[in-house]
Amino acid sequence: MNRKILDIKELACKPEWSEVLKLYSDLFKSESLKSNFVINLSQENMHLASQCLTTSIKPLNELEESLKEKAISNFELQPIESILTLLELNDADRLFLSKRNTFRNPYGKRDKKYFELLMNSVNHNEMLIYLNYVINLKKLTFLIWLVPYLNKFQWTETQKGLLFQAFNRLFKNKYYVQAYELYALVNENDEYISKYVIKLLEEKRKDAISLASKFIIKHNLERFNISAIKSALEMKSKQLIKVNTTIFFNQ
Repeated sequence: MNRKILDIKELACKPEWSEVLKLYSDLFKSESLKSNFVINLSQENMHLASQCLTTSIKPLNELEESLKEKAISNFELQPIESILTLLELNDADRLFLSKRNTFRNPYGKRDKKYFELLMNSVNHNEMLIYLNYVINLKKLTFLIWLVPYLNKFQWTETQKGLLFQAFNRLFKNKYYVQAYELYALVNENDEYISKYVIKLLEEKRKDAISLASKFIIKHNLERFNISAIKSALEMKSKQLIKVNTTIFFNQ
């Protein structure tokens, strides 16, 4: 293939050419020529340019860093392409790390604004990619922020497996309200509220039991002994951990 006649502008946005361009980017013997090719490609298709870097035989760290900065600076104009680029380069969380936060820690209003812009723009497939990414982040902030947007889509049984992973992370870390929203998405039968109440009661924590009592009252769940549950809320934590949860059920 003659490199001189390859029209990047024409081919960059044609999906059928993406694999060809990624392979082509590794044919350059000179690092500077390859860098120029990727830089020019990023003007037309930033995400594809990032894929050229992640599939490259030889890493180009400086160019990768430059592309990350480009994705971050272009986010407001190209939110989807920017986030897909940063996901490809395994650095999407940095997009939301303000240098000056309005809130103390860990993220601020600027971060939330950018995050909401992203969430209002993504399609189902892009949401799956991002959900898979944030589940594995050490901090849970982005996963918590993501939860209210997940009900925009219909989820297959296979995809619900990913939602269940997210649920487990949130529930394990005591984010019971957000975990409930995910639990509702992965459980379609009428018993899911009662099942979730049981999970909360089994935690033997005041915050979990308090939330359980709200569900019981709101949905008039007669199988639960609300009096015993209210009594449990008056106990000290050390007493509560020893309680036999069978007292929470009507006989």
